[in-house]
Amino acid sequence: MLKKVFCSLLVLGILSVVPAAGLQETTYASSSNSQTYTVRWGDSLWKIANHYGTSVNALRQANNIWGNLLYAGQTISIPTSGNTSSGSTSSTDSDSGWRRLYVSDYERDLMARAVYSEAKGESYTGQVAVAAVVINRVHDPDYPGTIEGVIFEPWAFSPVHDGRFWMQPDSTAYSAVEDALKGWDPTYGATVFYNPVTAESPWVFTRPIITRIGNHVFAS
Repeated sequence: MLKKVFCSLLVLGILSVVPAAGLQETTYASSSNSQTYTVRWGDSLWKIANHYGTSVNALRQANNIWGNLLYAGQTISIPTSGNTSSGSTSSTDSDSGWRRLYVSDYERDLMARAVYSEAKGESYTGQVAVAAVVINRVHDPDYPGTIEGVIFEPWAFSPVHDGRFWMQPDSTAYSAVEDALKGWDPTYGATVFYNPVTAESPWVFTRPIITRIGNHVFAS
């Protein structure tokens, strides 16, 4: 569940409080193998890696960062020995490093089914957001502590009850799951999402709204 934060602490890869206004390069380091970047509010390791065409694991190794905390204003090194363009990294890139959650093939399939059945008509960001909510619930003590427990919690996901959950996910759903596992959370820590047009539970409308992506509202 999203907590209010009144200091410059960023929980990167898990949640951010304020979206970044855009990534900006800072001065280059003297080393020919790296350049530097100053962390800003709303940044995440995933966003920085995506901007610089590297991976979260490469950033961790370059900066000896193995936890999930960075600070606004902190300078980190960007490895440039590989692809240094600012293009997007793909979820199919080889990156066997850190994940927000380590899952089995069975759990990955459950997540992809949840994404596909809940958000197959949404943008890619909207699909990653649904996967991130599942992960956020696993990490939240108010919810079951496993992927299976979260997804099959009674009435948590309507597609489980109406049968849509068992449709075969497409490759985009699996890619969205992988990007969420790598640390991208477009919801900034949301544990609840709903479509305000079709939602029937009065409870969801009482939850503090964090952001809106496509047809879904994401809340804590």
